[in-house]
Amino acid sequence: MPGEPRVDAEPGRNGQPQGPADDPAGPLRPGPLPRLRAQLQLPGALRPGRGHHLRGQDRRPGPAGPRLRLGAFRPVRPEDHEAQTAPGSARGSPLVLPSPDDARFQELGPKGFCFACHPGVPCFNQCCRRLNLVLTPYDVLRLKARLGLESGDFIERYTVVASGQNGWPLPRLAMREDAEGTCPFLADQGCGVYADRPGACRTYPLGRATKGGSAAGVQEEGWFLVREAHCRGFEQGPCWTPAAWTQDQGLAAYNAANDLFLPLVTRQAPAADAAQAQKKMQMFFMACYNLDQFKQFVTGSRLTRLIDLDPARLELIQSNDLQLLKFAFDWLRFSLFGEPTLSLRQA
Repeated sequence: MPGEPRVDAEPGRNGQPQGPADDPAGPLRPGPLPRLRAQLQLPGALRPGRGHHLRGQDRRPGPAGPRLRLGAFRPVRPEDHEAQTAPGSARGSPLVLPSPDDARFQELGPKGFCFACHPGVPCFNQCCRRLNLVLTPYDVLRLKARLGLESGDFIERYTVVASGQNGWPLPRLAMREDAEGTCPFLADQGCGVYADRPGACRTYPLGRATKGGSAAGVQEEGWFLVREAHCRGFEQGPCWTPAAWTQDQGLAAYNAANDLFLPLVTRQAPAADAAQAQKKMQMFFMACYNLDQFKQFVTGSRLTRLIDLDPARLELIQSNDLQLLKFAFDWLRFSLFGEPTLSLRQA
């Protein structure tokens, strides 16, 4: 583990520093996709990241949290229980809000909410402990760049990877092994990676549920308020609407990237005993979370000669991690689920 992360001096935008059944993909289809997989020699390319704790077949649930289709997965605590959700893929699925029986989740009224988080609030930094925080691909992209790490090194140092709600391997931020289980990026003055903190930390004390998540974008979103017993931030501060909070916390880029991730992560992963299932799991994890390895896969295989890619886009995905991530999502939808997000070159 590296030394104590430096504290980000960037203030909050409100002027004060803030703390933080069967394989659904089916058998390999006849036609171009099996030939593409064979030509790329995918089994040899599907290696998980170096040294991280990939437990792709571990279906035991971790500490329960609200099972919501959140644009940014909300940090939850081990004692949290699961909210009610409807199963199904992202496309055509209903907008599901938390269980009304859980007093922590409250409807957000038309007047919005009043909230502040800064060192003057009595509970400052208390929310950065014992978190069950699933990181999205965009979270990892921002954090690994902030820390100057390769993707595989970040995953190894700062996460524990286990099966998520739908069976896909997802990294959770590993807490320090101290008495309070603090976030590895927490310092006395607050968040040590504030400018690049995860989307869930930015969203709190709101929760965001979405309907859709197709290539055309989210069709509908809903917001709710998360009130936890320890939080004193509601006792003071300015009042916000979801739109104002989204702008103040720099959430637009996170929500946009996470909405592209939803069509993948909300599908059911291949069953553990299905043929090729483990390879699909590894490809999913590499493309979503180990971007440096995925870039090597893209540039070091025959992929760019087999996929019809505009030269301008190819240049972008070789030089820009966000564009590489967007291509990774397209590649997974094409290669795992046969969606027409990409096309093969004509012979």
